[in-house]
Amino acid sequence: SHTVGKARCLSFRQRAHEVRNPQENYDKYKRYNTFRRILRSICPKSGKDNQLAPLDFNTPARFDNHYFLNILEGRGLLGSDNVLITQDKEGEIIRQVWAYASNQHLFFESFVNSMIKMGNINVLTGTQGEIRKNCRFVNE
Repeated sequence: SHTVGKARCLSFRQRAHEVRNPQENYDKYKRYNTFRRILRSICPKSGKDNQLAPLDFNTPARFDNHYFLNILEGRGLLGSDNVLITQDKEGEIIRQVWAYASNQHLFFESFVNSMIKMGNINVLTGTQGEIRKNCRFVNE
C-alpha cells in the first residue's frame, strides 16, 4: 500500500542524511545521490518534521506497481521499504519484489487477496482488546 500516500519528514530524515550502504558511497550512475539530494531538499537535518514527501515519487497519486520499481532502484522513501531487499538473505522477498515490479496485474491480484484477508481479521471488542493511548505500548 506504499504505492500511494505521503510520509512526514520525521519518518525519512535518517534515510535522507545517513549513508549506510557502502554501494551508496560510490555510485557511478548517481541514482542514490540524486535521490538523496531530493530528500534533503524536502527534509533538512533538523526542523520541518511535518514536511511531506510522496511514498512513490514516480506516480504519487496513482495506485500502481511503481513502488516496487523504486525499491529495486534503491529509491524507497522509508527505511523499512529498502530493508525489503537489503536484508533479504534468502532472496525470497527480492523475487517477490521483482515479480510485482515486472507484473502489475500480479501485484493487483495479491493486493486484493491481502485486503480480503485483513478484512476477515476479527476485531477485538469489549474487554478482549484496548484502544492504546500510545500504539507502541500496552495501556497500564
